[in-house]
Amino acid sequence: MNIKNAVLSLALAAIGCFTSLAGTANAAESNFVTADWIDQEIKTACKTQTTKYSILVRDLKTGEEAYLNPMRQRSASLIKVYIMGEAYQLKNEGKLDFNEQVIIHKEDQKAWGSLDKVPAGTKVTVRQLIEQMIVVSDNTATNLLIDKIGYDRVNGFIKNIGCADTVLGRKMLDSAAAKAGRDNWTSPKDMAHFYELLYQGKLVDSKSDKEMIGILCRQQWNERIPGNLPHDLRIAHKTGELGNAIHDCGIIFGRNRDYVLCIMTADVPDENRGYDDNNALVFNDMALISKLIWNKIDDPVLSQSGVNYY
Repeated sequence: MNIKNAVLSLALAAIGCFTSLAGTANAAESNFVTADWIDQEIKTACKTQTTKYSILVRDLKTGEEAYLNPMRQRSASLIKVYIMGEAYQLKNEGKLDFNEQVIIHKEDQKAWGSLDKVPAGTKVTVRQLIEQMIVVSDNTATNLLIDKIGYDRVNGFIKNIGCADTVLGRKMLDSAAAKAGRDNWTSPKDMAHFYELLYQGKLVDSKSDKEMIGILCRQQWNERIPGNLPHDLRIAHKTGELGNAIHDCGIIFGRNRDYVLCIMTADVPDENRGYDDNNALVFNDMALISKLIWNKIDDPVLSQSGVNYY
């Protein structure tokens, strides 16, 4: 072989090697979870096998998606993100002043949160109500906002953004309304759509959406989706609990990709129902599911190796 041919052969070999490596990289970049994969991981790793999971994962850049067990479910506190969205919409329309002060009366105070513990007559701003409703899932704040905004406005907002499975039917802890058939509903599909619009700056407007993401990132109930994830990740999410349903949905701002993860449940075992440490087993399973998905699609090392560690 003469020198010219040898050089040409080496060049072709280098191109082939580069192409092979590029193909490997592209394959890794497109590596994503499937519904079957999520289902198998739950069966292999989770402690509570009677809990029914409805899980949606969506890459916010590529649109890749996996949806296990599509389900419309009682929303519990997930409904609060839609109330926040309409509040910001009204603010932009000049119909809601976030600096307006609201008086908390004794009859307004409902359990779970912070405002049920303040003295009657305490004044808080609308902005503070919104923050308390999301950050500590305050039910008093939520009900006061429903009174101020109205069911029709919130449900109109839900319809306008294209969430067909979601409805605000009652206030928080209104058991009489629930027994009468008026309840709050949503689905992983609708929650993912809400968060995708928020991420894109298309829910209300870019400035408002950034503010809402900031509030969601201050969420204090972090034992579920964020539970086993690296602590430096930004996670904008909202939890919900009601009877045998325990949820968490939000945006994970990852190392290599940003994605929505919505985990909703049904048939949580009786021993894992309630609002205390009895939920630890289900919380741990949800945190484990979140970590396994992150390992698969976003961990800088594991997402390339195809190996999960838990």
